[in-house]
Amino acid sequence: MLCWVTFSGLVAERKNSTAKTDLMEVIETETIDLYAPPALFDEVEEHLPKIAARKGLDITRLTAEWASYRMRIKIAEPDSEKVLELREGIDPDDAEFVALAQTIGAIGVISKDRHIGQMRGNHISVECITHLRNYSRATAIELNIKIGGVVFAKVGYAAIAGIYSGSKALIARVSKAPDWVKLALLVGGLFVVLHPDARARVANGLRVVFEGIAEATPFVIEEIAAAIALAQQHNSEAQQHHDNAMKELGRN
Repeated sequence: MLCWVTFSGLVAERKNSTAKTDLMEVIETETIDLYAPPALFDEVEEHLPKIAARKGLDITRLTAEWASYRMRIKIAEPDSEKVLELREGIDPDDAEFVALAQTIGAIGVISKDRHIGQMRGNHISVECITHLRNYSRATAIELNIKIGGVVFAKVGYAAIAGIYSGSKALIARVSKAPDWVKLALLVGGLFVVLHPDARARVANGLRVVFEGIAEATPFVIEEIAAAIALAQQHNSEAQQHHDNAMKELGRN
């Protein structure tokens, strides 16, 4: 759930006006699903010129940014009885947002408005969104491995671990080989891991070609091991940011 005040704050407080907001990052990585009542769209579009003037932002750029959010926000109608009931609360303007969160079972409302909690809503802070953004960044790391002039792009942690495990097993059977054989071994290994359907065929071919070889090329193992270490570091960082976000979300 999102209110217009939070949108204006996220956009205005960036150090780099061309950078994505934390919220946009977590939406694009599908870390969260963002819902809003129809009233949000009317409120934002009504306040856009005021936001731009007050924050010193370019209205054209701000309008374009809002359009990118609008495309990603899921619209839902709150229960009308809940809205009427909540309008009797301390901040009637929050009624539709809190009512919608209750209607769809959302975990909370992303807002800087201190009244959300007083309106019986679950408040999600902007700081929590920052933790979720950092979590998204750490888990979305895709490693590029470049060996012998060949680049294997967007190789994830699981694939790297599989390559490393396979290389360790093969090292007992692979020995001194020409450079072209070493590169062929790496290419074959990556192909097998990244294309599981071809494993049997490629593995049989490698077994014939490299029968009797007992020592693998060290630089290949070192590169893959370094990639695993980097991936493990990002996994650890992701877990920390996840835990920080869950501390707040778990209270809701």
